[in-house]
Amino acid sequence: MAFLLRALVLPVFLSSVPWVAGSTFTLLLSLPNTSMPFSVGRIGAGALIAIDAVNRSPDLLAGHWLEHEYVDDECSDVNGPGKVVELLHRRNYSAFIGPACSDVCAITAKLAAFWNIPVVSPTCADQQFLIKKAYPTLTRVFGPFTKMGSFFVKICEKFGWRRISIIYDHRPAWIIPAEGIRYQAEVSNITVAKYLAFQTPLGQDNTHTALTQARMLQEVAEVSRIIVISARGEVVRDFLVEAHRRGLTTGDYVFFCFEPYRLEEMFGNFDWKRGDVDDSVAKQAYQALFLLSLYKPNDQRYWNFSNDVIRRSREDFGYAYAPNEKVSVLAAIAHDSVWLYAQALNETLAERGDPYDGFTITRKMWNRTITGIQGDVTMDANGDRESAYMMKHIQGAENDREFKVIANYFGTNKAYEPVEGVQVYWPGGRKTPPKDTPHFGFKDELFINIEKRFAIAVGTIAVFLATGTLIICLLYRKHIIRKKVSVVLWRVSPGDVTMMGNSSSSAGKVPYLNSKSIDDSLESILGNMKDKPSSHRTAVYKENICSVRLLNVKSVCLNRELLTELKQCRDLSHPNICSVIGACLEPPQFFLLTEYCPKGSLQDILKNGSIKLHWSFKFSLMLDIVKVHFLKTLDFSCRMSYIMSMAVSMGVIQGKQN
Repeated sequence: MAFLLRALVLPVFLSSVPWVAGSTFTLLLSLPNTSMPFSVGRIGAGALIAIDAVNRSPDLLAGHWLEHEYVDDECSDVNGPGKVVELLHRRNYSAFIGPACSDVCAITAKLAAFWNIPVVSPTCADQQFLIKKAYPTLTRVFGPFTKMGSFFVKICEKFGWRRISIIYDHRPAWIIPAEGIRYQAEVSNITVAKYLAFQTPLGQDNTHTALTQARMLQEVAEVSRIIVISARGEVVRDFLVEAHRRGLTTGDYVFFCFEPYRLEEMFGNFDWKRGDVDDSVAKQAYQALFLLSLYKPNDQRYWNFSNDVIRRSREDFGYAYAPNEKVSVLAAIAHDSVWLYAQALNETLAERGDPYDGFTITRKMWNRTITGIQGDVTMDANGDRESAYMMKHIQGAENDREFKVIANYFGTNKAYEPVEGVQVYWPGGRKTPPKDTPHFGFKDELFINIEKRFAIAVGTIAVFLATGTLIICLLYRKHIIRKKVSVVLWRVSPGDVTMMGNSSSSAGKVPYLNSKSIDDSLESILGNMKDKPSSHRTAVYKENICSVRLLNVKSVCLNRELLTELKQCRDLSHPNICSVIGACLEPPQFFLLTEYCPKGSLQDILKNGSIKLHWSFKFSLMLDIVKVHFLKTLDFSCRMSYIMSMAVSMGVIQGKQN
């Protein structure tokens, strides 16, 4: 316990020692010296190449140097952290490059947080490191596999797919990418129809029983056409062979798998050619397979770097690459881990900050983009890399088919970028990507839905038509009723007309109410009215004063022409025309009700000697009389049109002078 306390406190004391110009900063390279894909022999040379490049650069750490010490953490969560504590007891380190194993990283990164030392790991892909509250000085340049889900979503958006299924091996290495795809798909409203796990039986690490594969393929094929298989390469090949036998590789279905980087002992062999009886079937089936992997540059700079890694691995760590073994992309990530730290350290020194303040330097590595061996290296605000990926597909001649890159995805812009000049050869000779759902659904459910929607649409249209017909009928009926009512609106009942008397015989005086109905004493009323001027023949009809015009006829034949003329007379309205209010054409007395004119009619004006008329006005009246006589020769419609034009131009009809 005392030893552990001294190990925890001593680095804090050492980090408080002031630094001086020309300082040397020591990096602790913590990687296992085993046969693992991220062993120091395979990827450690990448970190050493970056240290040499920093020391040679005139733009980085001017006047200062980087050096390194190596510790074999054995990929052990007991021995690895223990060795780190022993080294820190005698020396201070400015940063840790590694660990690469998640078990070692989980303990070492927490200790480093207490010591305030930045940890830059080239791998450590476990989900637990997403929560940086427990690892505030940890930066992951590898990036979590969950971010591959963002690339897969972009692929789905590119080809218009909104429905997928996932089959995955129930091991951490394959669960993580499967979970990443499912999470990003669901966030992007892409339906994950099936999410099935399987476990490879003991003694059959690279295969799965054909019966289980057939059952799982049948289950996912019934609900989706875009199928993701997260498993070793041998298992993926078995699934594709079985899918071909079931007719799932002829063009309607596509499959995706994930090989982080080329390392057969860890991820298996994803080649179709194995030299067995299934080669011919696998070659055809792989036309429906797309492979996703971490981005690996294919330029001269990367090839030069790969050659340097092979040389330095042999010289510095005694590891000899096999003749056909390619340099892992993890070596480039180890290089970029050192390069990223050097950028943050350089900025801290330029700002005269504390180069041993691990928390501050860590934050300078987050949420930024640098240019490394892999191109642009973008770190998010949580200290995890926005990884770059490639999508590969079988290309080449009939007997020389192999996976080639057809599209890239870079964390900087997060977009699907097809490789220029490379064509996608869809399975079954298709020219376009397959649909994610059959035209009528997997069980004709869309056809049933179409029938239901069609029935609903027909019913809705029928209801609208019936409702519209009913409304039209009601409106037409209302129109007919209004028309009938308007035809007889001119009809006046004698009982509704009250005659009025006059206090004076002078024209222009307002008459007084006599309170007698026109049919109370018809003979006496009419006898008194016959010799009176028209202005004195007044009555009240519906609370309005109007003039009464007696008709000297014995009977009236109400034919269609007369009814039409009466309606048109009542509807005729103009400021210069005396309006017709109505008529009583029933015996014993026939009369018209017209608008009340206070000055009387033309006859009243001519008989009234007190009104002096100028000769210009008299000539105008004579001209109007001639026009009126002319009107008698026209039919009623022409007569009405002519009267309206006269009313507008003359303004003197029926004595409505102002």
